[in-house]
Amino acid sequence: MHSTLERVSVVPPLAAFEARAARFLADTRLIAATADYCGEMIAPDGGDWPTLKLFNQVGRYMVSFLLIYHYQAWRHHGGPPPTLGLLQSTRSLGPRQTASVVAGLRAGSLLSIERLQGQRARALAPLPALTGAIVRSPLAFLRAADALEDLPQSRASVFAADPGLQNELVYRSAAFVFAHGNLLDPHPCVQHFTTRDCGYLVLTAVIATAFAPPGCGPSLSCRDLARRFRVSRAHIGNLMAHAERERWLTTDGRGGLRSVDQGILESFRTWVASQMAHQAVLADAILAKERETCPMSRL
Repeated sequence: MHSTLERVSVVPPLAAFEARAARFLADTRLIAATADYCGEMIAPDGGDWPTLKLFNQVGRYMVSFLLIYHYQAWRHHGGPPPTLGLLQSTRSLGPRQTASVVAGLRAGSLLSIERLQGQRARALAPLPALTGAIVRSPLAFLRAADALEDLPQSRASVFAADPGLQNELVYRSAAFVFAHGNLLDPHPCVQHFTTRDCGYLVLTAVIATAFAPPGCGPSLSCRDLARRFRVSRAHIGNLMAHAERERWLTTDGRGGLRSVDQGILESFRTWVASQMAHQAVLADAILAKERETCPMSRL
């Protein structure tokens, strides 16, 4: 892996992220932006099963996230070739699990294999469909940030149209995590849901319902959530039962939300503000670099 100095150099100062997050937290429109983010996340994404399953659990998601990071580091930032061995060394999952995820990505035509001159190992290259799946949530956060900032052009739309910019966003996001830590760490409830298959999507459905007018949120019945996220009813039942035991939320048994712990709502609101700031600050730095490199660019 290339040096910490190289990673940090592409990440703006931490104070820039903190100031942007504080501004979002102080904005009275943040709840509406959070609801919009949740609505986007629970909307059908058109992905195929079982490739969907590769992205909706944090360990498997991170394999793809780091695969993109290593590829972008190699192509544009002086990093070593993004081989399976290098990916396995990052330890988001065990070596066998990582290899299994990579095999699934290959089977789903989500990455290509590139020969390396003079080496038996092969470089793992993400295809646009893989990068698009990994930046689905980051771009939803960026769209939420766009909604709260007075901009002449939507940053999210620029990134959505350019897989190369998406790869760079992932690269810099990973560099931030290496330098400053995981943004999930202060949010144990959110982190818990991310470790379960489609758990984060279930949580966003709960938050969407909590912030929606009465009767206007998505159904939280086990049957409807299982159908929406293409998992078993038993799995949804286990997720919701655990959440009720922890007193994070209660449902009415008919698909409605009876209550949500206020600490959970505040934690999720803070999580969204920090992610909006994270994506917005990185996007601004990337687009500024693009304008510097290509003065005629309209970015």
